[in-house]
Formats: sequence, structure tokens, C-alpha cells
Amino acid sequence: MKRRFTEDSWRKEPWFRGLVGALRSLKTEDDTAAFLRDVATLSELQALSERLEVARLIAQGYSYRQVAKLTGASTTTV
Repeated sequence: MKRRFTEDSWRKEPWFRGLVGALRSLKTEDDTAAFLRDVATLSELQALSERLEVARLIAQGYSYRQVAKLTGASTTTV
């Protein structure tokens, strides 16, 4: 059976903790980029990058509609 993270346990999951540990061990931007490419597809990397940009713009005070327009993300993603 496939493991699924839940809201109350995801931080405790050994797989997630392993991912966090691996990310923390990376020393350079090139190492980090290579690691991310090893563990994620280009589509997954694009989605994560888009979500990070959405979060950055929201934190800067842009409206959801402005963020959707600037990033091309759907309003559902925003």
C-alpha cells in the first residue's frame, strides 16, 4: 500500500525527514540543482518553482488575481 502524508503526521514521516536531511546537507547551488533534478521530473520542478514564485508575490502583497496574471498560474493554484 502506498504511503500517504497526512496533515497531522507529514513532518514525522521518515521519507520526508530523509528528504529534509538530504536538502540540508547540500553545500552549493549546483549540488542542490543536481539533487533536485535527480529526485524530480522537470514538470515537478516547474510546479515547485511556480508555487515558490506565487508564495513570494503573495508575501509581497500582490492580490491573487495579480499573481495569477503575472505568473500564468491558475487562480486555483494561487
